[in-house]
Amino acid sequence: MNQNLSKQQIKKLKKEKKRKEQRRQQKIEKAKSFLIQTTIAVTVLLGLFFLVKSQIKIRGKQLGEAKQIEGRNHILPGEEHNEYKTNPPTSGPHYGDAQPGGYYNQPIQDERAIHSLEHGYVWITYKDQPKEVVEELQKLGKKYVNRVVISPREENDSPIALASWGRLSKLETFNKDEVIAFIENNYNLSPERLAK
Repeated sequence: MNQNLSKQQIKKLKKEKKRKEQRRQQKIEKAKSFLIQTTIAVTVLLGLFFLVKSQIKIRGKQLGEAKQIEGRNHILPGEEHNEYKTNPPTSGPHYGDAQPGGYYNQPIQDERAIHSLEHGYVWITYKDQPKEVVEELQKLGKKYVNRVVISPREENDSPIALASWGRLSKLETFNKDEVIAFIENNYNLSPERLAK
């Protein structure tokens, strides 16, 4: 059959065959590249999964009493909502803006603090505490500024309350070690893990 083809036609067929081979090689290279990238991505994701899982294990068991999650809907400031089932609240309807971390010498709105809990922060509230305890809480607010919100709260039914997403611990007296253990074991165990 090649005998009936002219030199130009044979040259054209060879070029076409070469182009097909190049396209085939390109497809193979793309497939290899995709496979390598997918393998890397899966490896990284698995690594992150096991890192987070091991981090939770390292931190140990969550402290405080587990509380029913009351939802996480955003509401407008001043909008009415059901009464929270815990004091202070550990979840539920909240405002769209979270309370930044740190110590506050004035009460903050429950609805803003809940948004911080959703972001993985621990909310430490207190009432009727001596100056020395308040100073210790201020120091903790500075040390854990990216993990805690600390504020006075007259509505508390205990002198000190430690809240994280769906967890609550009430203290009759300030115990620094217990407070730090609650922070270390309960921060970022929430729907949106933004605390550091």
